[in-house]
Formats: sequence, structure tokens, C-alpha cells
Amino acid sequence: MINENLAENYKLQGVYIELTSKCNLRCLHCYNESGSLRGMLGIAEFNNILDSLQEGEDTAVTLSGGEPLLHPSIWTFIEELDKKNFGKKLMITNATLITPQIAKQLKNHQISIQISLNGSCAETHDKLCGKGNFERTIRGINNLLQEEIQERILIRCMVSAFNLNDIEKMIDMLVQKGIRQIDLAT
Repeated sequence: MINENLAENYKLQGVYIELTSKCNLRCLHCYNESGSLRGMLGIAEFNNILDSLQEGEDTAVTLSGGEPLLHPSIWTFIEELDKKNFGKKLMITNATLITPQIAKQLKNHQISIQISLNGSCAETHDKLCGKGNFERTIRGINNLLQEEIQERILIRCMVSAFNLNDIEKMIDMLVQKGIRQIDLAT
């Protein structure tokens, strides 16, 4: 999978690991063929990737997808990640599946969460991500906030013609919730 000499020859500072291409949303701007069952990463392949990385504070590991929470082995992946000494652990999610129980587990595993949110209201966000998903995303964010892990939440917004006029309202809403890490992407 990864050349064994890669970590020895180059200092990798970060890696994105796509656990699954499967997603519960169909966002217009997403590069991933959402919902595809092309494959899911296995534990052995995951551990091979982790073992090829140099541990230390400078190394970041990002779990992505599709939607990582759809992978049936997500907690095994996170437990394997916990065994390593990496400076930053991050999971990219749409947050629609984050229940109070999942929020508590994420808190306990000390993993940071990057959440895709594309507007301050359903009218804007749902144009890009599908009807009803704004409310589900906000519920997931609120579940995380109940665990008092604001400092580990990063919101990523894809700026487009659909939401350009709503960005400031979205930022204000997030700041009022206590979220301070907000990225805008195009």
C-alpha cells in the first residue's frame, strides 16, 4: 500500500485517510461520489498507513470519507489511532450522525472534528447538501458543544454563489455558539 521507505526517505507531516467513499449526503460541491460502495478501508490497511508514519507532535492524521461515521469499524480505527503518538488527530464529518453518545465518545478519544456547514439557515445549507441536513448538522454540532469541546471543533464552509451572501450570518451564528475555528474554502 505505502512504500515502506516512504517515512524513512521523507518527513510526512500529515496524511488524509479516506475510510470509506460512502456518504449519507449528496452535496453538490463534493468531489466524492457520495453513496458509492466502491470500498471501505480495512483495519490492516489502516494500520499499515499508521505504521508508515513517523510519530511525533509534527504529524497530523485526518480521517475522511465519504462520511467516516458510516464505516462499521470507525471506533476501531480511532482506538488504533489512539495507540500512536501523533500531534493532531482530526475527523472530517458532516455531523448529521453525531448523537449525544457519539459526541461523548469523540470527546473521550481527544479527536478534533472538522464539520462541513455551508450556511446560517436551512434555506442556504440545504441547497448544497440536501433538504433537512442543516437541522441534522446543527444538532450534531450542538451535541458536540454539550461535551464542551469547542476548542476541537473546526467548521469548514464551501463558499459558492449559493451562500456568498450568507457567510457573515453563518460566522456570527457560530461565534455565538462558542466556535472560534472557521475555514472558508472555494
